[in-house]
Amino acid sequence: MSMLDRYKKPGGFIQLLTLLETCGAAKREKFLHIISEENTHWFEALKPRILTIELILDWPQEVVTELTSRTQPITLAALSKGPFTSDQITKLQHGLSHAQLSKMRELLENKHFSPNEINSSIEKFLGEVRAHIHQGVIKLDKFAPEMVVPNEIEDMLSRKGQHKNASKVTDEAIPQEYLSPSLFQNPSSMEQSNQSTIPSSEAKGPSKPGPLGNEEVVQLKKVNHQLQQELQIMRQENRILKDKLEKIRQIA
Repeated sequence: MSMLDRYKKPGGFIQLLTLLETCGAAKREKFLHIISEENTHWFEALKPRILTIELILDWPQEVVTELTSRTQPITLAALSKGPFTSDQITKLQHGLSHAQLSKMRELLENKHFSPNEINSSIEKFLGEVRAHIHQGVIKLDKFAPEMVVPNEIEDMLSRKGQHKNASKVTDEAIPQEYLSPSLFQNPSSMEQSNQSTIPSSEAKGPSKPGPLGNEEVVQLKKVNHQLQQELQIMRQENRILKDKLEKIRQIA
């Protein structure tokens, strides 16, 4: 069994993301190398969605404060001893309650945090952030849509692998009418298109199979569904790029 096999079930992608985020830098790089060797599609989908403490501290202040307000003071104290800039630590502590700040400062004055304790606190914090995202406390689509994990992503990635290796449904096998943009708006038009390809002389006689069998039509519907989800992701990424370009123009 390969490393990825156990994560190809529904929810497995999030489980693997959480493992990569909380296993430490050295193990994470080792796991990513193994994943890249096994399946490039999974590697390319996982890597840009991995949470790091530096990435989180680049999020809007109100999001960071929402996260830290749900974090134990001892974890925040250990994070404050981490390898971060003064601005990052200020952002980490901003907006905390008086009770949280008092407890955290007390811990910073009276407790020595070893490197292992600091690393463990970082991993714990990342695990908590991932849980908050999964529970809907944090909405990534509001400020980091490129990190949103689509529903049924495991199935999407499996189909990508099938198409690359030996898919029965290829561009050459699919008639042009099945690649029409209208299919993305009305998936049921595939069945209508399939029916329209049957000559009228045959339609009047006993029922005969069209150019595509039922199984192939179902497969095409699934491919269409996958492409719709991928198109949504591309639109989100395009919107982000447009926003960044507009900011650059304003600065220039």
